[in-house]
Amino acid sequence: MDKNEILKLKKEVKKLLLMVERGTAKIYASVKHVSNSGMYRIIDYIIVYTDGKTRQIKEYNLAWAMDKLNVAKLTGPNKAYGVSVFGCGMDMIFGTLYHLHRVIFDDTKKSYSKTTKYSLL
Repeated sequence: MDKNEILKLKKEVKKLLLMVERGTAKIYASVKHVSNSGMYRIIDYIIVYTDGKTRQIKEYNLAWAMDKLNVAKLTGPNKAYGVSVFGCGMDMIFGTLYHLHRVIFDDTKKSYSKTTKYSLL
């Protein structure tokens, strides 16, 4: 993706996250796979919202956007569909959404995994 497409994607995701903040949309996360050790998970994220013009319920694949914005890597269709998350002793769903929020709303600073010695993902 080029820079203009990434900025457009950030704007689109930001609009949806603000809808979640206002309570007009919801994020659903589904853990599709957990490794035997429990330190690796595949999680799928979807935002469900009502379109203001048509009043239809729509879904937005947030996992795809996370991959394009380098928040987490998307797995292939041969495995469970979602983003790959590594870690232990933390809420991985919250951690990934927190990282996405930092990428979308805090453009002036580097993302969390780039500013610290340890990575959330």
